[in-house]
Amino acid sequence: MNIISELKAKIDVSSFRGLETISIIPLTLSLSKGEPVSSTTVRASTGSARAVSQFLKPLLKSWPLFLTVLTWNLGLGTRNAFASELDLPVGSGGVDGSLVLENIQHETQRGMTFVNDGVGKNWTYDPISGRRTADRASNGETLFLNAAARPTESLYGDADFSIVGNYADSFWRPINDLHRQELSGERVRFRRGEATWKTDSAHVSLLQGKAYKDWKDKGDLFDLVPRQYEVERYLNFAGHAVPRVVEGEWRSSSVGEFGFIGGPEPVWGAKSGGMGRWNYRLPSANLSYIYSDQNIPYGDPNERSRSMSLALSGEELGVGYETGLLYQPFRLDRPYQRVESAAPGQGTFGSNYDVINDVTREHDAWGATLRLTRPLPPVLDLGGIGYTVRRPVAGNLEETYLEGDKKMTPFLSTHFNYTYRRPIIGPLPFLYAGTPANPGALLLNPRGPESPFWVSWRPEGALPDNREAHLLTLTAVHDPTPQTWIFKNDPYVAELDNISDKEDAPFAVVAQYTMEFYPTTTDRSFYHDKDGNLVWEPAYHSGDWATKRPVHRGTLIVLTKNGEWSSRTFLQGGQSLALANAAYTSQTNAFKPITSFFTASEDFSFRNTHVMVSVGFNVWGPEELNQRFGQTFDRLIRLGVEQRLPWSDRVGISFTRAREEDNKYIAADLGGFDEWRFYFVQKFSVLGRFREPPGEAGPRDILPETPAKTTAPTETSEPKSAGEVPLKIMVAPNTSTFMADKGQDLHLRLSTTRPRRVVSWNLDIREKASNSVVMSFSGFIVPGEVTWDGKDGNGKPAAAGDYLIDFRVKEGETSVSSSAEVRLTRSSDVQIQDKERKR
Repeated sequence: MNIISELKAKIDVSSFRGLETISIIPLTLSLSKGEPVSSTTVRASTGSARAVSQFLKPLLKSWPLFLTVLTWNLGLGTRNAFASELDLPVGSGGVDGSLVLENIQHETQRGMTFVNDGVGKNWTYDPISGRRTADRASNGETLFLNAAARPTESLYGDADFSIVGNYADSFWRPINDLHRQELSGERVRFRRGEATWKTDSAHVSLLQGKAYKDWKDKGDLFDLVPRQYEVERYLNFAGHAVPRVVEGEWRSSSVGEFGFIGGPEPVWGAKSGGMGRWNYRLPSANLSYIYSDQNIPYGDPNERSRSMSLALSGEELGVGYETGLLYQPFRLDRPYQRVESAAPGQGTFGSNYDVINDVTREHDAWGATLRLTRPLPPVLDLGGIGYTVRRPVAGNLEETYLEGDKKMTPFLSTHFNYTYRRPIIGPLPFLYAGTPANPGALLLNPRGPESPFWVSWRPEGALPDNREAHLLTLTAVHDPTPQTWIFKNDPYVAELDNISDKEDAPFAVVAQYTMEFYPTTTDRSFYHDKDGNLVWEPAYHSGDWATKRPVHRGTLIVLTKNGEWSSRTFLQGGQSLALANAAYTSQTNAFKPITSFFTASEDFSFRNTHVMVSVGFNVWGPEELNQRFGQTFDRLIRLGVEQRLPWSDRVGISFTRAREEDNKYIAADLGGFDEWRFYFVQKFSVLGRFREPPGEAGPRDILPETPAKTTAPTETSEPKSAGEVPLKIMVAPNTSTFMADKGQDLHLRLSTTRPRRVVSWNLDIREKASNSVVMSFSGFIVPGEVTWDGKDGNGKPAAAGDYLIDFRVKEGETSVSSSAEVRLTRSSDVQIQDKERKR
């Protein structure tokens, strides 16, 4: 039997009810359960080596696969019809998917044995016995599907599903959603989805497992709405799609802009809640009001935390400012304890502390912030300073920061940030009767979930990081193509997952130094365990230890590109702290409070081949819980090779070698092993058009078009090529010169070939001589037409003369623009009219 065969057969379009047009290329993969497949047959069909045939052989026997791959022919080569871009034409829908076949083979380190512990593993290390768990191999077959539809310009929806035949068990990252799906016996699982209605002035989206951004650029100066963007991480730990919200926005030129986010789980790990905002443009400033109401995941079952802030931002005399007030009346009239230093042995319980009992009051619910920025030549291109205070139940924080940017050369920019923060009321110490060798009753314990406030370090959700700390970051970036900004999400975070894939410089470098110093301890903390539950540290725990000296870390990232090959080199070393209180112990058998580590990796791509090599020493394990509980690999080596094939396929092999060598810090959740992974991915798409979109009436005259050009975005950047998203500006009536006071309006007809990608659009009309903006238009969906009556934003007639039209569209993290020029005349301006007649 030929495993893969091309069928040159007709597809009966009438079977797709309601479809008017569909373009497909059929490719059928038919596998029969239990039918023997020889190595020769597999090799002849796939062109793979014997190792791959041995990988496929048990897989083909274990699961009946009858798969028809229908790929929409875009005229650009066979590829996904819309894939993650979800670029659906109006009146169409489709299914996009990937079939992943994999085989994972294991061998534990000598002396290492394990037993399965739900979604994780429970390891035991006995180097003397030399025992090891027998070699194991597992096959996996997973089908990922995305169904999407866009019936009208304003309506869009999609849903992602995973269909698991078998799960290939992984030692490297066992905590993942597919593992949970296999353990629960679910063959089909909903992973994430969206339903969106969007017009020019408003949108409403029902989101589950889809990211949404924070409101920092909308005046949320106190981080009341934390952004939810690590949706894959939430899914792996929670076992269900997070966040689950209704999110929307409405904009009016007269009353401002309103936004809301609410639902059963708007923030990872939290309960139900809602957030709302109002933004209003004053003549010279922006006014913002934020409200948050959350059912907290600790305390009483229906206990809520409510917060509201009022912020004002703008610029005066060349100084940019942001200032705001916060009111957060959480657990008022609640008793609490605090301590003050006492002479050795003279404090409460014969300790070094005087314990003071107090009660939270109304004044403990307030906070305020002020941030200023301005150019400081020649020292800094831009300097900033900020101060924030949040009374105990409003965040228990006092913070000051300094930052600055300086461009040393046209392509070399530097950035620094120094932050000092401290809690207004410090953490409680861990006091007990007796001695460390023979402890007695608990006398005083760091605060836990019953307290009205805490001293927290890197908490989840909207709680502030208020541990006393000195933090310094120095960053240098060499980027010859600054229009494609090197960072993807967070500015100046030097990690590989934050480096943009669209960086196109032939040679770019990021160098960063960070210093952290924590002179005091913390209260108890909470975390999410491997089953997704929120767990507080138990009572008999001190907080995270103070650091005796600063903790340093250095990072170097080098990107090179030359024709068909590219390279990413990543070097990082220094010290890193564990996150959970439990890791801070003098014992050396399980938990490690600090590690001195080094890691180096190289990613190299040539045409369709990708090679990865990485080496690490004393690095935290791959799961989030490993750093939290101080679990490291003494040595870690990873290798991988991937080849991209026609029809959007890829095949690859990876190898992971993890080792325990010094017989210290033997973690129950982490072991030594060798792991091989072989995988094959086949992508496919079906797209059908239910109706043709209505055509636009053409204008009487078309201005000379300038090609769409990529412009530097205001946030993060992954620009595309200049011609990939063409924008058009068309003008009616039939002349680019119009007389505004004779009843003529300027009708600007706008279009973009990819309206689904548009996040927002903006059109500025500028006076050419002064480059000042006289009128602006903006929205979410690019309209068919914008009309200008020749007046400025205050309703006054604009002066006669030449005007530039600047049309910008933001698509995700990318901005593109197009421009044109018109001339405005008035009947009273005889001189301009005479010039027009002569022409």
